[in-house]
Amino acid sequence: MNLTLASLSNNNLMLLSIILLLVIPLASISAWYLTIKFKKNKSEIKFVNTPVLATMLTLQITSIITAILSLLFYLGFIIEIPANEELALTMMIVFIVLSVVLSAAWFSMVIFFSNQIWFYIDKEEGKLVTLGENIKLSKITKIIEDESKSAVYINYLEGKRTLKKLKFSKTTTIGMYFLENASATGFKVENGNEINYFKEEVAKIRATALNVSKPEDKKQEAKKEKQENEDK
Repeated sequence: MNLTLASLSNNNLMLLSIILLLVIPLASISAWYLTIKFKKNKSEIKFVNTPVLATMLTLQITSIITAILSLLFYLGFIIEIPANEELALTMMIVFIVLSVVLSAAWFSMVIFFSNQIWFYIDKEEGKLVTLGENIKLSKITKIIEDESKSAVYINYLEGKRTLKKLKFSKTTTIGMYFLENASATGFKVENGNEINYFKEEVAKIRATALNVSKPEDKKQEAKKEKQENEDK
């Protein structure tokens, strides 16, 4: 029974190592591809936060290496098995945990701080691009400099009814660079309160959506009523 449980545990760990070796490199390659596109883009307005980018790349590479090591320990390439099976299993678990923690760190950077890594404004294609966002300039509604937050906010529409925002902190070099070149988006930076503006715009979008849906509802009701009369 104990041998069966141990075997299942080892197999689960091996499966986890394989999953990590599939997911981490694929996600990393996607980020590297976008970064290479950024490097090759000929736009005059582009900025890279080199220390942050270097940190992300280091975390990505290290997470891949630790995932590989975890599998090598399982297969006995580093420590001979079965003579040192317990040690090999321990080292495998250690490197799996390291790989997961490192991956979580750089995933968080991409999800929450992509605008702090690099960005560029492509006038020809009409877009503002960060590692995590690709914003059409035509979808921007307003750029607000909020002194109370020491930040600049790019408000834009995703689809027709979803308002989103991208923040650049004025306390960072990348944020100040964007502020200096924000006019390249075709919008003038306006002083204001981002929270109030965002709430008001969301309310307007919802009201507009409601007004559009009402005539449609009436049409559906009329159609249904007509169908019922015909059935009679």
